[in-house]
Amino acid sequence: MTRTRPGHSRILVLLMAIPVSATGQEPTPTAVAADFRQHRIFVEAPAPWGEAVRFFTDSGGGFNMLMQDAVEHGRWEAVDTTVADQRSTVVAWPEWLLEALPSATAVGGTPPLFRVVPRTPPATMLLDASDAGVLGRTWYVGRRWYIDYAHRTLAFIEDPTGHRPDGAIPLALTRLPDGTPETGFASFHIHVAGARHGVLFDTGASGALSPEAQAAFGAPAGVMGMNFVSESVAQGWLEANPGWRVVRRGTLAGGDVIEVPCVEVAGHTVGPVLFETRPAGVFETQMSEWTDGPIVGAAGGELLRHFSVVADYPGGWIALDPVSSEPTCAPGDGAA
Repeated sequence: MTRTRPGHSRILVLLMAIPVSATGQEPTPTAVAADFRQHRIFVEAPAPWGEAVRFFTDSGGGFNMLMQDAVEHGRWEAVDTTVADQRSTVVAWPEWLLEALPSATAVGGTPPLFRVVPRTPPATMLLDASDAGVLGRTWYVGRRWYIDYAHRTLAFIEDPTGHRPDGAIPLALTRLPDGTPETGFASFHIHVAGARHGVLFDTGASGALSPEAQAAFGAPAGVMGMNFVSESVAQGWLEANPGWRVVRRGTLAGGDVIEVPCVEVAGHTVGPVLFETRPAGVFETQMSEWTDGPIVGAAGGELLRHFSVVADYPGGWIALDPVSSEPTCAPGDGAA
């Protein structure tokens, strides 16, 4: 993997659109060595034992995880302790890792540690055998992120000062009285078939399509970036739009796969976009307890790949610049 300056991509357009504070220019974004695999983001850092350690990044994920076999193979200093009232084996962020990657952020009183977990499902679906672990939502919180799916670049600003640019939409987070994030789960709104839906900002949303679904939608084999939607919402979409394509039980996890012709977000319409169904209640009830407002699904790489993304956690906004200058769908195809 190579480090690429984000200024050489569409990120430059978004940087120019962000007003700077009266105290001076916005800091230059720090590039992170990133590998985009089927619209899923991995980052890498050189370890002192002569190998590179690689992490899957998941803005909609729980805690930061290190695989047990990676700890045993490398020189990680693991200790047993109590985290969030649970006994866990954890690893503090070592200095060599902090030199290559920004650290996780303490959220809701939980320290920025790695939890050591066995390489069992669902980790075996998210990670290759050589991947060391997962950087969850606490890795994203507290920064402004520049994610360019088309040019496969990732960068961040630690203490952004610019204001919300024109065209940006709210990136909602639950916050403590002092304004710091409480849970770290961010959400925004999309429009599908005339309805407005809250969705989790979820760079880690992943799915593996069945051979039938791969053939139907021209999708790749293996794990890919995905979007999720509650079964109850999906049922409404299909009842109102019987011509939409769907493959029942089209993922290895057992969910249906729906091709939405057109999705509107932040004033832009893109499509077609695939959604994998999740059981009713997973998002409306369980995940909505952790977000600042109700959500019915998650927006992952299958939607975000259409954009250069700037997600500003401190400012509470997200800006999306379409990768294509040509419309990829018409609003009448399903957005509104």
